[in-house]
Amino acid sequence: MKFIKFLFSFLFHLTTRRDWHVYRQEKRRWKNFFLKKHGFSVLLVLHDLTVTGAPIACLQLAKAIQNKGGSVSLVAFAGGALKEGFEAINITPIYGNNYIKNKFIIRNLCENFDFIILNTIICYTWAMHIGKNKKAYWWIHESGFIDTYIQSLNEESNTCIDSIKHFKNIFSVSEYAREYLSKYTKNIKILNLGIGDAYEQTAKTIGGKVIFSVIGTYDTNKGQQIMLEAILALEKTYRRQAEFRFIGKQQGAVYSEFAAKAKNENSVYLFDEIADQKSKWLMYAETDVVCVPSFAESCSLVVLEACMMGKPVVLTHTNGAKYMISNFDNGIIINPGNVNELAYCLRWCIDNKEKLLCMGEKSRKKYLEYASLEHLSNQIMNIFHKNT
Repeated sequence: MKFIKFLFSFLFHLTTRRDWHVYRQEKRRWKNFFLKKHGFSVLLVLHDLTVTGAPIACLQLAKAIQNKGGSVSLVAFAGGALKEGFEAINITPIYGNNYIKNKFIIRNLCENFDFIILNTIICYTWAMHIGKNKKAYWWIHESGFIDTYIQSLNEESNTCIDSIKHFKNIFSVSEYAREYLSKYTKNIKILNLGIGDAYEQTAKTIGGKVIFSVIGTYDTNKGQQIMLEAILALEKTYRRQAEFRFIGKQQGAVYSEFAAKAKNENSVYLFDEIADQKSKWLMYAETDVVCVPSFAESCSLVVLEACMMGKPVVLTHTNGAKYMISNFDNGIIINPGNVNELAYCLRWCIDNKEKLLCMGEKSRKKYLEYASLEHLSNQIMNIFHKNT
């Protein structure tokens, strides 16, 4: 029956020789794509497979679905290094330009899955074709970037806006991100991010220097410069009691400018991007306080990772992950770009270092309650059950 439905749909939508050519080309790649290995099948759609926020969040979502017995397939518009991450959990992505806009491919791929999840605003090219499908979901990760992206589309900006307005099931990653999206539609629910658990209990006491870590790509939005200014605003007695680590890819103009300003400060240490997971978790384990001084983020994975590893977090109120932090309980929430306020927080952490371990334990509890892979699994299954 499904084959007849697929064939009818194919004949109905096949209008050009180009569609036929593309279909024949792509069919070879679909050989085992539709095979159900478990009780239900899910198609994830991504703009690319780079090792960045949204693709990483999608990888975690795939794991969460698999944990509940789902079979996951993945389509992306472009490749990237995260392809290996998906292959490690037995998902072989297919990707290429043919998957961006071809209506025939989009509709006929979707016919073969129980659920479809589009990731990020960039997947509007799919949303405009399957928006009325009750089992299609659009997980939009962006916040402030949405307006900029839509404006950059020029003649297609109205198409993107219409896709948002008419899509049946739209989800945002946080309350903060939903505020930006609500400009275009009020039909928005929340699907919080979740990450796997790499925590190992360690008997650590903070007796020496307090180690602060800032993790992420060097970017004016990430606030590394604000953090450096706050460090330099500290009295030398405080700087001697702390070690400030910046971890991120050491390239680009922003990094070069930052490194030049930081080179004469003995309490500041610059580390390159950490590639392997084991070394990354070790870095978190050595850290006493994770600082995320960004100007705006939909939902920082660094905050979730810090909480998972049982660390207190200093972050701005313009970070969508602020729901993970209770002020002066398991972290501190500050205003973005405020050097004096951030410097005060650093002093407070140094003066109250005996409280940091207890604050970290509370962060760990927040992770288990709101950001674990199990929590993500339960969220997505509840969403699926409402449409079955």
